[in-house]
Amino acid sequence: MAKRTKPRIARVDSHTPEIGLFKVRSKKGPRLQAEEYKRDLGDGIMLEYVTPYPLSDRDMLVFVAAIGICTKSPHAIDATAKEIQKTLWDRFLTEGAAVDREAASARTTAYAIAEAAGLGWGGDQSKQIGESLKRLSSVSAFWRKGSRTMSASRLLSYAHDEESGELAIGVSPMLAKAILGSSRVYTRVSLDEMRQLSHPAARILHLVLSNRLNVGGSVKKRDHSFRIDALANAAYGEPSSPAVKRKRRGYIRKALEELGSLSDWLVTINQTGEIASVTRWEPKNIEDLQVNIKRQEAIQRQLDGIDPPDEIN
Repeated sequence: MAKRTKPRIARVDSHTPEIGLFKVRSKKGPRLQAEEYKRDLGDGIMLEYVTPYPLSDRDMLVFVAAIGICTKSPHAIDATAKEIQKTLWDRFLTEGAAVDREAASARTTAYAIAEAAGLGWGGDQSKQIGESLKRLSSVSAFWRKGSRTMSASRLLSYAHDEESGELAIGVSPMLAKAILGSSRVYTRVSLDEMRQLSHPAARILHLVLSNRLNVGGSVKKRDHSFRIDALANAAYGEPSSPAVKRKRRGYIRKALEELGSLSDWLVTINQTGEIASVTRWEPKNIEDLQVNIKRQEAIQRQLDGIDPPDEIN
């Protein structure tokens, strides 16, 4: 297999980061526990994810890395696929509209996925990558309207090519539109940035906030204010007690500090420690730089109590 460079970005659909599928998980937690996540898409349409396994920040890294590999070298497959691509397609278990749409696939290796995710190599890393792929391939996504299933598919599929030793991965036909270029709405997740993060909550917040700040989209504004408790819920889920809630606030502030250390991110927390202002930009010219300076000045005025804070999510 020819040497490949690591993917730098992943084109992720706009719903998966928001639905809460990935969380920071306790190592003492159950390994098998069915979970269901729902998101109202409007017009009576509900997106539902069902998984038999709790998915962690590590699983999220493998997922985004797989998306990134497919983004870098995508290959479209459908129900007419043959050989190993046919295996990928069959494992999607498509229903409804998904049957007639294309999925995205790519050939890779466990090592390439680990490298793209920033997980390093050695020990039982190959086994752990395989276990993450198993968990991810067990997730089912349903688009429903009332009691009717409009479309359904597994989130991801994978298969080993015994002849080449390569790993074939496929991304659901319902999520592949961003990768294949047929969707105008998606989030561009920087794998270069994600690989720099070590805090589990920072990794998840990077995905969630990239989506909420519309990174890769057409909206000019790349900043917003968020409640610390809301970000803690996004990264960890609902707290089991007030003590856990207080402890998680500290974790989130550390995660935001690490996120703010990235060159294109600016994170400030107000004096009470309850609200975080987050800005993400892609400095391409002096005009962008001037806008960023003005934004920093505006945030400072808010922190000083001169101006009211932005709308809070």
